[in-house]
Amino acid sequence: MELDTKKKLTTVASWLIFLFGGIEYAVIIPTLNLFLLDLGAPQYFLGMVISAFSFSGLFAAPIFGIWQDRTSKTKSLILFANMFEIGGNFLYFVGRSQYILLAARLLAGVGAGVTATIFSQISRTTPANKRTAVISMAMASRQFGIVFGPGFNLFLSKIDFKIGPFEVNDFTSPGLFMMIMWILLQILMIFIYFDLPLVSDESNFDEQVKGQSSTNGVTNETLTNNDLYERIEESDEMRRQPVRSTRCDIDENKSISNSNGVYKNVEVQSSDYGTVTVNNEEEVKNKNEEDMEFSLILKIRYKDMTFFQKINELIREEIVVILFAQFVFLFNQTALEASLTPLAETFLSFGEIPNSLLYCGAGFELIIGYFFVRWMSKRCQDRTLSIIGLLTEILPLIILLYFLPRAIPGDFDGNVAWFISCLFIQILGFPFIAVASIASFSKKTPLKIQGFGQGIRRAVGNTATIIGPLWSGGALNKPYILVSVLLAILVLCLVSIV
Repeated sequence: MELDTKKKLTTVASWLIFLFGGIEYAVIIPTLNLFLLDLGAPQYFLGMVISAFSFSGLFAAPIFGIWQDRTSKTKSLILFANMFEIGGNFLYFVGRSQYILLAARLLAGVGAGVTATIFSQISRTTPANKRTAVISMAMASRQFGIVFGPGFNLFLSKIDFKIGPFEVNDFTSPGLFMMIMWILLQILMIFIYFDLPLVSDESNFDEQVKGQSSTNGVTNETLTNNDLYERIEESDEMRRQPVRSTRCDIDENKSISNSNGVYKNVEVQSSDYGTVTVNNEEEVKNKNEEDMEFSLILKIRYKDMTFFQKINELIREEIVVILFAQFVFLFNQTALEASLTPLAETFLSFGEIPNSLLYCGAGFELIIGYFFVRWMSKRCQDRTLSIIGLLTEILPLIILLYFLPRAIPGDFDGNVAWFISCLFIQILGFPFIAVASIASFSKKTPLKIQGFGQGIRRAVGNTATIIGPLWSGGALNKPYILVSVLLAILVLCLVSIV
């Protein structure tokens, strides 16, 4: 199979994983509270079950990341993680007590932790100047699942039969449905997901290979893995360069070939970073000049670093700021999601149907936002996207600080304009921060610990999704304080990024 075909299939497979994750969220969460009440669980148990999903993913994501860094086998990791999704949804289908539901969401959360390694795989196999757009589409896929997933509940709510000792009804059918969906995806992953070679932009590679002859293209330079690693890392900083780069393959004779010639006698030595392996699945010489992707293709397996060495790579100022932006984004999003329904009920007297329409409209806006960010990513830097997103998030909170203390509960005509406007503006900023934080993190984190780094990023995000709803629920009776805290951390994040 051609490498380009593998890339396209792997991209589709990645989108499907995010899509199924969104569908799972959309079909299970709406009926979870009623399911727990039907089982006789106390009201506080709902928060425990929802948080369990994020809690297990908090620990699973870094572990999966370390596994990926050591083995470079993302496909086997996805197949392994999907088994937790299948098992977790099976337990949800069984659902004979609230504790089984708790265990079900814990298991499913472990499987969801693999999405961090998918972002790592995207980072390692996508040139830096295309990475933000690819990440944006992956996140849009999840949002598609969240928006259209509730449609499955239209027929799941009508189901009522038995499979042996197991009852299939409107509460247990989402678990059975998602178990079947994850099994189908597991089969698809075997055939359409591939471990692609590392790809990184490498500007002016010809100039960097010293000693090249202008007549026969021969060099006697010795390249160690350390040299190659440093060149790849440096290239990730060279975004949107006007100069062309060169696609290079290291063949079994340890020569480097590209469209301008063959650089022979290049000795590849092992170093502290590990060894270089060869990927000859694409013949560069058969590619036309205009069809060339201007990138360097290498497959490198690095020797493992100690845990403290990895942590040391992640406590640099710029990475800490990016992680803080990730935390702020998810903290604000989940706090808004948790407070939206009760605030809409208080100030607009919205019931179930208006609230559903409100969430549906917000979902469509997010999808459009992700496509817009994809377009913007080709025209501005990730930091610019982050600043746009943060400013967009700050504006509606300032408006809320003015209107909330003066708003009269139940006054639909007086509250609808400012409420809907603030919601629209706030949702508009989410895709900018979400995509930019992941993309910029991938470009600032060394390739050799990309899996571990993405796992830590996911863990930080999961922490935010646990704390955000807790803060929102606790401060809901004092919305002025709720909004003030959200505004304060957004301003602090904006200052840090600038």
